[in-house]
Amino acid sequence: MALQGGYQYYYMDPETYAWDLLDSDMLQRMSVRKYVSMSRERLLNLSVTSKVSISNQQTVDGFAENLNLDPESSKSLSKYLESPAQNGSTTELDTSFESVFEAGTPGVMTLDQVRQDVDLDQWKMKYGEIICKLEDLATWEESEISDISTIKGIVAELAASIGPDLVQQTLLEFQK
Repeated sequence: MALQGGYQYYYMDPETYAWDLLDSDMLQRMSVRKYVSMSRERLLNLSVTSKVSISNQQTVDGFAENLNLDPESSKSLSKYLESPAQNGSTTELDTSFESVFEAGTPGVMTLDQVRQDVDLDQWKMKYGEIICKLEDLATWEESEISDISTIKGIVAELAASIGPDLVQQTLLEFQK
């Protein structure tokens, strides 16, 4: 029904947090394998129909040889196919990016768009009973919008996620 309305679904890559279109290619990959990382599959040049048994190292080596993979890529393939996530258990998340601006999430404004379209200085905040503008914070002017360890960087990420209209209509509330 959503596809008839012109909507598209996306799948977040569990290794890079990049968004990939959830299309028939992705659905086929998911039906063949329990664990799918499109970034890894692109790197290893795996096709939709690549069915790989990982019951022994010979199968992985033979598959890598058929793909003409160099030793490093072959090792990467082996790790990918033998990953704990392949067996249904959880793995530690890869935090290869630090900012929502680097994640490439569909619908989230870029850093340049936030700088141009959102007036973060005028966004109001409440702390306890005090209401002020963000520009009134002591470290606001020295902070860099791209530094996510600062309040300016944190609110810039939030603004990128909710958009300039909601920034004007909302009040940030911090509790003690």
